[in-house]
Amino acid sequence: MKIETLTEKITNGKFSAVVDYASDIVSVDIGDGSEPFAISFCAVDGLADFLGIVKERVG
Repeated sequence: MKIETLTEKITNGKFSAVVDYASDIVSVDIGDGSEPFAISFCAVDGLADFLGIVKERVG
């Protein structure tokens, strides 16, 4: 039986991201108490969306 890891959590203590390899989505939590938000791997504008949300939440 082969077991594959389909999710991975990456954190530095304050910021974290959960990578879901099965659905090609990264859920990002920037540590401000808000709900995590998801970015699709294939979204060309995903990085711009992410940076816009971080800028909005952090100030």
